[in-house]
Amino acid sequence: LESAVNPLHQVQGLGPMILKVNHVDITGQILTNIFGLEVFAEYQPFDNADYHVQVFKVGTGGLGGEIHLMPVETEMTMPEY
Repeated sequence: LESAVNPLHQVQGLGPMILKVNHVDITGQILTNIFGLEVFAEYQPFDNADYHVQVFKVGTGGLGGEIHLMPVETEMTMPEY
């Protein structure tokens, strides 16, 4: 990749960003309709999982160019102040 940073000092090999959210459908719509990302893959994280992980491509994709969207195991709540 083109970069002003010397290859010896570059951070390389970054993996995907994983988003665990309460509402996968709503977050997926925001990623596609507002940010213009596209779903290009979907996978089941383990054999007996009752959900699928959606993979969104960011830019040209590749290492560091993916967002994996999945539901949280236990719903997250905001603390009351």
